[in-house]
Amino acid sequence: MPELCNTGDHADRSFSSTQVSQTIESQRAHFESGATRPIKARLDALKKLLRGLEEREDQFLEALATDLGKPATEAWLAEVYFLRSELRTVIRKLGSWAKPRRVGHPIFLLPAKSEVRREPFGLSLIMAPWNYPLQLALSPAIGSIAAGNCVVIKPSEAAPATARVLKELIESTFRHDHVTVIEGGAETGAELLEHRFDHYFFTGGEKVGRLVAEAAARELAPCVLELGGKSPAIIDWSCDLDLAVDRLVAAKFFNAGQTCMAPDFVAVPDFRLHEFTAKLGDAIDRFYGSERPEIARVPNQDHWDRVMNLIP
Repeated sequence: MPELCNTGDHADRSFSSTQVSQTIESQRAHFESGATRPIKARLDALKKLLRGLEEREDQFLEALATDLGKPATEAWLAEVYFLRSELRTVIRKLGSWAKPRRVGHPIFLLPAKSEVRREPFGLSLIMAPWNYPLQLALSPAIGSIAAGNCVVIKPSEAAPATARVLKELIESTFRHDHVTVIEGGAETGAELLEHRFDHYFFTGGEKVGRLVAEAAARELAPCVLELGGKSPAIIDWSCDLDLAVDRLVAAKFFNAGQTCMAPDFVAVPDFRLHEFTAKLGDAIDRFYGSERPEIARVPNQDHWDRVMNLIP
C-alpha cells in the first residue's frame, strides 16, 4: 500500500477497508445500471447540489472560519460563490455540451456519417486539499456528475469542520452509490489508491501527486494533478509601483498565501528595492491593518513549521 503523508493533527475518522470496498462496488454497480447517464438525471443532481450548497452557505462559512480562520467575505468569494457560479453555468450549458457533434471523415468512408459522442468514464476519485477544502472538493465533482459519473470525495483531514458539513451536504443530496464522501487520513487515502477508479483528481503536493499518478497509470486512467508551482512577479523600471504593490499584496495574502497562483518571489531592480519594500509595508497595513487583521491561517502546527522553515 502506498504511503501518504499525514500532516493533520486531528483524529482519523477513516472508513474501514471493507467499507471502502463496499462503497466502490456499489458505485460501480450503480454506474453500470445506466442511472447516471440521462441528461435529466444529471441536471436534477446538479440542481439539488446547488440548492443544498445555498442552504448550507452559513454553515460552510462557519466551518471555514473554524478550520482556517477564513474571513467571511474571502471564504464566500473563493469557495461558495465560485461553486454556485460554476453550477449555474454547467446547468445552463450541459444540454448543448452533451449533444453529439458531427465531424468530417475521409472520402473513402462515404456515404458514412461521423460524429463525436461524449461518454462518462465511470468512477471518479477526488482527493481534496486543505487550502480550499470546499472549492477543490466540489468543483471536480460538479464536472464528474455533469459528465454522468459516480464520485468518491476524500476531503482533507486538516479541515475537519468543512469536511463534516460537506459530508452532510452530499449525504442529503445524493444516493450513497452515486456520490460519497469518505473521511479519513493518510491510511484512508492510501486505501483508496489501492482500488480501481476511472478518473483521478488530486490537488496538493508533489509527493502524494506521484502516488496518485502511479495509481492512475496502473489502471491506464486519466489523471488531473494540480501541484502548484513557481509564480514569480517581475517589477521593471517603468511599471506603476503603487498599482503593482497593491496587486501583489492582494494576490499574496489572499487565503494566507496558500494559493497555487500566489506570487512567491519578486524580482525588483536594485534602484527600486527600497521604494518597493516601503510601499509593500504600507499596502499590507492598508489592506489588513495591524489590529486583529482579517487574514486566513494555515491549519495546524505542522504546516506552520513548514512555512517557518522556508524563512532563511
